[in-house]
Amino acid sequence: MSEEVVQSESAEMQRDAFWAAANGYAEPSSGGDSKASLLQVVKTLGGLPSSAHVYVAKLTAAGFNNQIWQGKSISQDNEILVFIDQTSNPNLVHQAVRSRLNPRIDSGFECIVIGESRAEDDWDVHSVVEFDHSQIGANLSAILGSALNVEQVPDPAVAAASLAAAAQAVAEPLPPPIAESDLTAAEVVEHLYEAKNVVLEGPPGTGKTRLAQQVADVLGGGDATPFRLETLLDGCGVGDRIEELRAAPVVWEIIQLHPGFGYDEFVRGLRTNPEAEGFDLQTVDGILPQMAQVASLRKGKPTLLIIDEINRGNLSAILGETIFAIDPAHRGREVRLQYEAPPGGKDTLSVPENLYLLATMNSADRSIAMLDFAVRRRFRFLRLPPSVNALAAFYSASAHRAQRVSLLFQLFTAAVADRDLQPGHSYFIVRNHSALTDDEWAQQITARVVHDIRPLFDEYREEGMQIMQSRLTIGEEAIDLLAAPAEAVRTAMLTWLKPFTESQ
Repeated sequence: MSEEVVQSESAEMQRDAFWAAANGYAEPSSGGDSKASLLQVVKTLGGLPSSAHVYVAKLTAAGFNNQIWQGKSISQDNEILVFIDQTSNPNLVHQAVRSRLNPRIDSGFECIVIGESRAEDDWDVHSVVEFDHSQIGANLSAILGSALNVEQVPDPAVAAASLAAAAQAVAEPLPPPIAESDLTAAEVVEHLYEAKNVVLEGPPGTGKTRLAQQVADVLGGGDATPFRLETLLDGCGVGDRIEELRAAPVVWEIIQLHPGFGYDEFVRGLRTNPEAEGFDLQTVDGILPQMAQVASLRKGKPTLLIIDEINRGNLSAILGETIFAIDPAHRGREVRLQYEAPPGGKDTLSVPENLYLLATMNSADRSIAMLDFAVRRRFRFLRLPPSVNALAAFYSASAHRAQRVSLLFQLFTAAVADRDLQPGHSYFIVRNHSALTDDEWAQQITARVVHDIRPLFDEYREEGMQIMQSRLTIGEEAIDLLAAPAEAVRTAMLTWLKPFTESQ
């Protein structure tokens, strides 16, 4: 018998063993033996030694986010994660899994494999998400005899190691990193499922609004742009777009609060009727009743309202009596509104369980009122601090740029003791940096410092806040980036940002 035939028969036996183990574990009554069998088969298929650590779990529609993250506390002991997906929504699972693997440095997993049921007693590998140095996806493709959907993402641990090596190559040491806890969109989704109402709070430039929109993408199983309420309605009423609203994986909308935003825009108010003869007022529903109506049509599918800059408005006045309706403990209970309903509507409001409120709050804005306790206790607050990890991951392909912006980042965060005032990492992220030369990139980073960060700190000083020096050493000289003349800072920055070599 030829070597090729032997290899083919061996691969077929391995495939059969995998499907048998997967089917056995997928059974509702399966126990520890079936799980152990699947673990061993996965090690064989992945080319892992018997001593390797593997974590497997079943995913169900009701609790897959908790199941995806339940291995977090023991993830340092595992190299590979295997999910048997029973949710019937593989795209949404894939988005959550991608966030589970990356960008958290403490994830501990090298690869996550998602299997899904094709038919009764028939399973297949839906996708593989792994770090870019992993070979597990290639091993699985070879043994299973099919080209799998393998997505490779940068490993933040490798990026951090490159950053440390770059720091060793220059004379100036990095300041001690600040304590931080990076949030992923999948984690925020998990908090929304539990708490219903979540506030992302943090200093300017920490990516709060961007993360909120990423949450919409996770709920939508990809790019959620087509599923924005404004886009789906296209100028029509909710009643005219029922099928489109029901079919969308997520329906979301974003509003931004400001001092002029009131109850009549958020809940219900009076507007003049342009079609009436003479002066006539009619009641018009605001965004909250609209989103509640949409959520009630969607039979438990996620509906998301993003409230940007939530503390810029008088939230107690904006919410009014609906503060009871949005309370997680009172979802589904009706509350009577101040105005009669528009034609065909209801005088009461009930907020369904599947309507999630996700707000952002700039913790540095001290010129506006903070949320009162009655409002605050209805929301779960998640903090987004400035993140050096985010910079290391973003600039992972360029050790020089990662080292330079990380040093600048830590110099500026060290200049202000109040963590609510520290500038966020977004100030140092140039989105198209890979297409720029080093000189072009240096020009953009310098512009951020001169035109964005320095004015921010000037405002802090005007408010009487104590700002320390941000001294950058260039050769034998040092310059305070926050106090020196702007032109002197620009010249020094452009010199310092040029690529370093071994001779420097």
